[in-house]
This record gives sequence, structure tokens and C-alpha cells, in this order.
Amino acid sequence: MMKYYRNFLRSDVFVWIFFLTASVAAQQNDTQLRLARTLENNHQYEQALKIYKSAYEAGKKTQPVISGVNRCLNRLQDYPQLIQFLEKVIDESTAPNSWRVELGEAYLLNGEPERAMQVWEQQLKMEPGNPILYRRIASALIRQRRFDTAIDIYKRGMKTAAKSSSFYLDIANLYRAQLNLEKAAEYYLLFYTRNRKQFNFLQRQILNLTSRTSTSEPVVKALNTYISNHPEDENVKEILAGLYVRDRNFEKAYFIYRQLENKKNNGRFLMRFANEAFKNNAYEYAIKAFEDVRRLKLGNRLQAAFGLAGCYRALAYLQRKGKLENDAAENMQQAEQLFLQLAAQQRNVSVAKRSLIRLGDIYYNFYFDLDRAIGSYLEYERRFPRSAERESVRLKLGRVYLTKGMLAEAEKIFISVKNRKYTASAEFFSGEIDFFRGRFSKAIKHYDRVLQVGGTGDSLANNVLGRRLLISSFSSDSLTLAAFASAEFLVAQRKLSEAVKSFTTVFHKKTGISPAAARRAAGLLMRLEKFSDAHFLLAEQLAAFPDDLQNDQTLFLLAKSELEMKEFDAALQHYQQLMKDFPTSLLYEDAREQARLLSQLRGEQSG
Repeated sequence: MMKYYRNFLRSDVFVWIFFLTASVAAQQNDTQLRLARTLENNHQYEQALKIYKSAYEAGKKTQPVISGVNRCLNRLQDYPQLIQFLEKVIDESTAPNSWRVELGEAYLLNGEPERAMQVWEQQLKMEPGNPILYRRIASALIRQRRFDTAIDIYKRGMKTAAKSSSFYLDIANLYRAQLNLEKAAEYYLLFYTRNRKQFNFLQRQILNLTSRTSTSEPVVKALNTYISNHPEDENVKEILAGLYVRDRNFEKAYFIYRQLENKKNNGRFLMRFANEAFKNNAYEYAIKAFEDVRRLKLGNRLQAAFGLAGCYRALAYLQRKGKLENDAAENMQQAEQLFLQLAAQQRNVSVAKRSLIRLGDIYYNFYFDLDRAIGSYLEYERRFPRSAERESVRLKLGRVYLTKGMLAEAEKIFISVKNRKYTASAEFFSGEIDFFRGRFSKAIKHYDRVLQVGGTGDSLANNVLGRRLLISSFSSDSLTLAAFASAEFLVAQRKLSEAVKSFTTVFHKKTGISPAAARRAAGLLMRLEKFSDAHFLLAEQLAAFPDDLQNDQTLFLLAKSELEMKEFDAALQHYQQLMKDFPTSLLYEDAREQARLLSQLRGEQSG
């Protein structure tokens, strides 16, 4: 019995020693591999390679070890040794297929593409239905920027591998990388035909294809081909219509939207087209679509009428800018009549409110009929006293009162504005009223509150800073500053000719504020298209005050008036003088660009 126990204990000790030795060896191996990885991460690839290869030769033929050798040899660009190693791995491995993709890529890197394809073809014959294999081979080709061959591999995979519809996306992305937008769109559409729930994805990809190009023509061609084969697909038709809008081909876009509307007959497609056309300033097409909605009694006809009125209004302003006064008047009359009808109706309060505001804006900005503008804004206040937009309307009303010269009424309005959204504007106009009245200390307080409320980063703040600088610079001559402020009040009332006379009078007093008055008068004369008068006044100011610190503005205005009078050589000289005398001016870059264009023009004329 004792002999049995001695033998049993001896065998137990041997087992324990075996496992302890194996455990220590495993720990040493793990430590070595961690060291190799650390060396590799620190770009010491040769030292790391020695450890990985030593572990492999010692029998540790695992994925981490083989991958480590593969990475290090790739980093060292030792492709012949990499090929030799991978061929050895394949010969000795129990799962050789997993390394043939890497071997093929190694042949590619070594400049042997034919040999690479032979290796891969051998593997594809063994696994023709494995989609992962096709993707791995294509990825290797993509890494070496062999896009066409990668596309061919994906196309073969689509024929033989199950569940390969995602290959369409891979092919589309490859064509996109090659800037072959037509083929990219074609394969995104092929993916969509097999995954109909992915319409939103398709739409994003199609739009992204055209977002950085000047034309959508290749993508449009692919969409048209698809639609000819799938005429029932309204979703893709809508994408195509959107691209036509992007390319400003409104006629074709309108045709598609009308087709879609004929099937749905709810006004949604025509309203969408009308709004898109409006945003792109294609007012004639927007008008046509809005009128279709009303004529065919589709969808929300009140919204269509409001959109139609907005189109006529925007078109009228555009025509006035182009000096087509008769057309502008006719279209604005159309807008006014529609807004009046909408303002009077009781069913849709939102449309009525917005229409009253638009009417007030039209009377103020287009017709300059201050009494009717006041009437529209007051009617809004009477009908909608608790409206969320009430404060903004009151601000508009205050501005009309100011323009009309009713300063007391305007002041009451601005003081009553409490909404933080409009506080800065109300404070500014309150400051303007005090400025026009010559109450400069009070004006400064209002202007300072504008800066406190609204900061210094917007156009309103720039106006405030200009006013404050003017007051601080010339407050010692309060009478002349008051005369300057009175002239500014005439500008606010749009009495431009009277304002020119007042500013000119201030200029001829030959005080410190005179150059600013001359520039202000000249700017107004140019708005009145009296360029010769403006030029004469600016030249007089420059001669009388040659050392004025703001003469960069005078030179710029002189050049501008000369451009209008087509005196290009004189304009070029003044731009060049501005750059020479005022190298730090904010107008320097504009002057340089204008001088460059004029020099180019003169060169073309002399040539």
C-alpha cells in the first residue's frame, strides 16, 4: 500500500511540474508577443519582426504571430520576404485559404499583378459562393488603387455569391471615387431596386453625388434610364425633378411634378415645386404652379394663394430693380389684391395675420404710402392683440411713424417694446430719434444699451458704432453736428434731395465734420444717379481737406462715380492712389480688385 502511495505522489508531482513548466512557457510567450507589439507600435519593425518570426519557428503558428510578421514586412516594404513567408504559412497551415488574399496583395505590392490574380483565382475556384472572399480581394485591390479590377471582382461576386446586394453599394462607391457619377448613380439605383425600404438612403447618395459638381447631367442620365425601365417609381421621379430644379431646368421639373400630381391629385407635388421655384427666384414657374393648385382646387388653396401673392410681390421688386416700372406696378397690384382677400378672410388666422403684415410692408417699401402702411399695422394690432408677432409689428409701425416725422408717436412705440428679441432694434431707433433731435447724450445711452443687449457682431452694432464715433468726434461743435443730424433725419424720411442740400450746406461751413457731410451728400447723389454732381462735390472735398483721415472713402467714392461715368482711367488712378496713401484701409482689397479689373480692361482695349 505504501508503495502505491509513493508512486501516486511521484506521478502527481510530475504532472504538477509539467503544468507549471507549460504555464511559465506560455507566460514567457505572451510577454514576448507583448514586447513585439510594443516595438511595432514604436516603429521598430525589424526588432519586432525577429520576435514574431522566432515565435513562429518555435511552433506558435497563430493568427496574431502571422499577422505580426505580415505587418512588419509590409512596413519594411520587404515584399519578396513577405511572399516567401506567406507561401510557407500556406504550406504549413491547417487553414491555408485564409492567407491567400494577403499573399495576392503581397504579389501586387511586389509589382506582380498577374501572379496576384492567379493566387486569388485559385481561391475563388475553391469558394465561389463566399461573399466575404470577394470583398477581401476587392479591398486588397482598392488599397492599391486598382479600382477597375476591384469592380470586376464585385461584379463576379454578384453572379455567384449569395446575399451580395451590398456589392452594389461597394461598386457605386468605387465609381464615385473615380468620379464616374453616371455609373455610381446606376449602381445606387440597382441597390435600391433590391432594397426598396432604402429610398431615403438612395436620395441622400444621389444628392451627394451632385453636391460638389457644377452639373447633374451624368446623374440625370442614369435616373432617366432607370425611370424608362421603372415608369411606376414615383420616388425616383421626384429625385429627378429635384435635380432639374438644382440645375435650374424648371420646365422639365415642372413637367415631372405635374405628372406626379395627376396620379396623387392632392396638391402636394405642385406646392413643393412652387416653393422650390420661389426659393430659386424662378417666380414665373412658381406662379404657374401656385395657380394650378388654385385652378384645380388641390390641397390647401389658401396657402397656395398666399404663396402666389408672395411670388408676385418678389417679382415686382425684382422688376423694379431692373427698372421695369410698369411690369413691377402690375405685379405688385396682383400681390396687393391677393393679400387683401386673404387678410379679410376669417377661417385661417395665420394666413390673415401674415397677409396684413405683407400689406403694411408693401405700402411702406414699394408704394411709400405711409398712411396705408400705418393702417395695415394698426389693423393687425386691433384684430390680433395677443399675437406672438405683435411686438415685431409694433416695431414696423414705429419705423413708419419715424419716417413720417411723427417722432413722439414713434418714441412711444419703441419704449413699449419689451420682447428681448426686438429690444436692441427698439433701443437703436430710440437713439436715432434723440440723435435727430440733437439730444446727443441721450442718444449715446440708447446706443450703449444696443451694444449691451445685442453685442458688437452685427450690422445694427456697426451702425451704432458709427453714430457714437460721429458724436464723440464732433460734439464740441454741437450746432454743426445738429445740422448734420437734421440732414440724417431727412434721409430717414427718404427726402434724399433735401438731405443732399442740407449735407452740402454743412460741408460748405468748412468745419471738422464737413468731409463726412460731403461724402454723405455724394453717396445720396449717386443713389439719385447724379454721378457728375457727386464727382464734383467729392473732388471739392478732397481739395479742401487733403489731410482728412477718412479720405480713403472719398477716393473710393470718386472712383465709383467715375466708373459710372465710364471714365476708367481716372477711376484706376483713384484706386491706385487709395492703395498708395491708405495701405491699411478696410477698402484696400476692394480697391485692388477694381484696379486689377480696370488694368485688364485697358490691356484688352490697347491689344
